[in-house]
Amino acid sequence: MKKKDHAGSTRSLLPTRETLTQQICRFLKSKILNGDLVSGNRIWANDLASELGVSIAPVKEALLILSGEGLISNIPRRRSVVRSFSLDEMHELYDVRRLIEIEALDIMFRKDLVTDAFVRDLHRINGKIGELCSGREFTDRNVAFELDWDFHQCFMQNCRHKLLIELYSRLNTQAQIIRYTSWNIGPRGEKTYTEHAAIVDALKDRDPVRGRIAIGNHLKSILHDFDKAIAAGGYSAGMLTGESAPLPDGRKRPRQTGNRN
Repeated sequence: MKKKDHAGSTRSLLPTRETLTQQICRFLKSKILNGDLVSGNRIWANDLASELGVSIAPVKEALLILSGEGLISNIPRRRSVVRSFSLDEMHELYDVRRLIEIEALDIMFRKDLVTDAFVRDLHRINGKIGELCSGREFTDRNVAFELDWDFHQCFMQNCRHKLLIELYSRLNTQAQIIRYTSWNIGPRGEKTYTEHAAIVDALKDRDPVRGRIAIGNHLKSILHDFDKAIAAGGYSAGMLTGESAPLPDGRKRPRQTGNRN
């Protein structure tokens, strides 16, 4: 996949140490993770292949892989769409995330992996989240989301359990889809910072019981806010499935990949 630069030469759009199918998967995942593609956005295989300058075969293979990972839904002979989630699916996803994070915590304590350096890294990331807090809201929600991703990834990487990390990364990517299409969940600036701080403090004190409680409380708090917003009518089923999700101030609506009029 190549594009012309200002001098007329070509440069690759994607990394080259992967198969073409893997490159396309990574390309689409990056768009999902940074919010360029949100729940309900269409992906047209033919147009995407043309945009990237590749044949249709690896694009279809990539879409099948992402479908298997629960990131997109394929409609036979028509199109693919970034996956939508029912309320029950959203709750199940966060339930499993909680189980994985608590298991990772237990592994870290069993293997004596909770070091001062690890705690400092988490504290540093959460400190940056705290700097973005303005009352109950974030001054820059997109950056805050990226830092939240970094916090949880840093936490999981420290357990050094490859399969658990892989499963968690897949679930967290799905959670990112929900996150970018659910702007009306309500302000979580102080909550996110405070709940993260409780996890960091438990690790600093080498207290696994408090750590488990802090992790559970953090993810339950997110689900509580979803349920509260739905009950108040500020968060509709259409928003959950990406059909009418409003975007935050100053954010452009994502362009659908391979969009057709």
